[in-house]
Amino acid sequence: MDKNQIRQLINTQNPIIFEIGAADGTDTLEFISTFNDLDFKLYCFEPDLRNIQAFKSKVNDSRVLLHEMAIGDMVGKANFHQSNDIYNLSSSLKKPNMENMKATWPLMDFDKTYEVNVNTLDNFLLENNIEKIDFI
Repeated sequence: MDKNQIRQLINTQNPIIFEIGAADGTDTLEFISTFNDLDFKLYCFEPDLRNIQAFKSKVNDSRVLLHEMAIGDMVGKANFHQSNDIYNLSSSLKKPNMENMKATWPLMDFDKTYEVNVNTLDNFLLENNIEKIDFI
């Protein structure tokens, strides 16, 4: 969905937007550009260390809040399965089925696993006193 279409769906001057899986910040910059004249708040979530570094080098806006964590079905820590550089946007909390994966993407590999912070959406909203999300 185009960011302008998203803006048309949101009927408020101060939208709360959640970008779960913010990656390297490319879409975040599009959100900033599209909503720039509004008093928005953009909550970004990203657990991949490579993407976090890229995000921080690209995005510098006080209305954007980067949370270095995953949103999942639990609160705590979980293993994060990081894909190789060829497909760095396909990392996951879920352990990949490599047999199925290789059938479609033979160069795909998940060569690194590390622990990341995980929070549920409900718990994050409670912790941050957020009553309404306008778009996820």
